[in-house]
Amino acid sequence: MFRYFKHALTRFFVYVAIALLFVQCNNANQADVYLKASTLVNEKHTWYQALDYFSNILYERSDGRIKLDVYHSEQLAKEVESIRLIQAGIIDITTTSSTLNNWIEIAAFCELPFFLRDSTDMQNFLEGPVGKRIEKEMLEVIGLRSLLAQSSPRASL
Repeated sequence: MFRYFKHALTRFFVYVAIALLFVQCNNANQADVYLKASTLVNEKHTWYQALDYFSNILYERSDGRIKLDVYHSEQLAKEVESIRLIQAGIIDITTTSSTLNNWIEIAAFCELPFFLRDSTDMQNFLEGPVGKRIEKEMLEVIGLRSLLAQSSPRASL
C-alpha cells in the first residue's frame, strides 16, 4: 500500500513540475505591462487609427513588454465613463475633451475652437498660462495627463 502511495505521489509531483514548465514557457511570450484604451469612435476614424498605431509602436519599441489593447465604438464605456474608469484604474487611455468641463470649468476652452485663428495660435494658447492651468487642473483634480492636443474641438488624447 505504501509503495502504491509513494508511486502515485511521485507521479503527481512529476505532473505538477511539467505543468509549471508549460506555464513558465507560456508566460515568456506575454507582455509585462497591459494597457487598455477606450475611444468613442469606430475603427475607421483617425482617432482610433492613431491609438492603434500608438499601440503598435509601444509593442515594437518595448520588444513586446508593453501591450496596448484599443477598444473602439464605446465598447468599454461612454466618454464620461471612460474618464471615471481611468480614475478607478480600470483603463489607461481615452480620447476626450469637452467632457473635462464636468470636473474643471477651465476645460470649457476645449469647446471654443474658433476662438483661435490657426494651429500656431492654438499651440501658443496651450503653451501659455491658460494651457498650463488646464494641464495642472487636469492632473490635480481629475488625475489625467494629456498626451496630445489637436485642433479639432473633440480631439484631445
